[in-house]
Amino acid sequence: MPRCPSLPTLSESRLLRLVYFYAFYGAQGVSVGLFTFAIPAWLAADGASVAQVGTVVGAAMFPWGIKFLKGFFVDRFAWLPMGRRRAWIVGSQLGLLVAFGVLAVANPGVSDLALISALAFGVNLIVNFQDVSVDGLAADIVPEDERGRTAGVMFGGQSIGIAVTSTVTGWLLIHYGMRGAALACMAYVVAVLVLAASCRERAGERLLPWSRGEASPDTAAVHVGAWRPLFARTYRAIARRECLLLWFAAFAFGAAYGMSLSVLPSLATQRAGFSAAEYGALTGTVNLLVGIACLLLFGHIADRVGPLRMYRTSLVVGLLACLAMLVAQPLWAGVLPVTLMVIAFLTLRMLLNVPYNAMALGLSNPAVAATQVTLFNSASNLGSSMVGFLLGPLDRAGGPAAIVACMAVLVGISLALALTIRGRAYILQEALAEERATA
Repeated sequence: MPRCPSLPTLSESRLLRLVYFYAFYGAQGVSVGLFTFAIPAWLAADGASVAQVGTVVGAAMFPWGIKFLKGFFVDRFAWLPMGRRRAWIVGSQLGLLVAFGVLAVANPGVSDLALISALAFGVNLIVNFQDVSVDGLAADIVPEDERGRTAGVMFGGQSIGIAVTSTVTGWLLIHYGMRGAALACMAYVVAVLVLAASCRERAGERLLPWSRGEASPDTAAVHVGAWRPLFARTYRAIARRECLLLWFAAFAFGAAYGMSLSVLPSLATQRAGFSAAEYGALTGTVNLLVGIACLLLFGHIADRVGPLRMYRTSLVVGLLACLAMLVAQPLWAGVLPVTLMVIAFLTLRMLLNVPYNAMALGLSNPAVAATQVTLFNSASNLGSSMVGFLLGPLDRAGGPAAIVACMAVLVGISLALALTIRGRAYILQEALAEERATA
């Protein structure tokens, strides 16, 4: 009987890589869409305060802010016969399936804020391990000339995942409660789990633990199997001037974006008269269109004009958007101004994420790629999760206007830091050459 040909490996096929990264970032979008869009709108429509909504959003975002801690484990421990990252990817996807099952069984209501916050933290903690592993895989196998396009596909998948999830689960929360929303999320998780179990990283590796295969020499050559060299290499990789400037720029914008996740649902449902389903449909539509733009446009722009130039330009647009929101304060009770605010911030997030991720991949040393990429990516998420304690005082001091003013200041700080980054100093080859010269 003739032997069936195997699927191409991720290291060999650009098309398979793009499909793979799209699917897994879409899975991240499922948890983000549920816990930072659908559930906040559901709570706000039921009368929850900005601070209460912020508690849930903060709990969901906090694991993303500390995901670099998982990066150390993903870089340190690997079962190389299945590839450097695949055991983590498959395992985290199984864990995510269990977590959504627990959410369905618990079925919390709108008054169960503590339980919802705890579940938001738990689900996103597991998603973090998947995210860290996938980012490390991208740094391992994506060629330099594909990084912008790959980043566009990644965040396009995430944005479309957020769009579909926030729209579908927003409706399900109203009609079937948390159980219906969780079961819908589980369906996508199962599909992505099948993909994870079907694709090898490199030729000759095991497809599943009980399959035949062995570790790739390329993988074994870069794997760091001890804590001390892992910490030393990570420190050398992240402590460069451009790395630190980029990290703090992302942290400042992340704080501004975290504030928007809490203030915009409240403005929409409590001032402009949106229902939770209408707000979910709005964010879902915007995220869908932005995701398509990531797939077809944003990644190509990053490759063409350069990630740093695109990043700086997007921050200028973000600062102008915040100032325009302040000027338009008397119109905040209208549908159109709130709609434009939502469009502006959801689009801006991806306009920044695509070039930022391309720069992060360019800076990452393959030996510590999972840790280094997640250190970069944790900056924005850590900023988003840490601003929750400011929302209550700002809301009491000046209402949503004070929160938007603080957002403008944070975006301005991010822009100032980005403007001090030197030219193409973020390119990996230059970073490694500098490391060798100083060793």
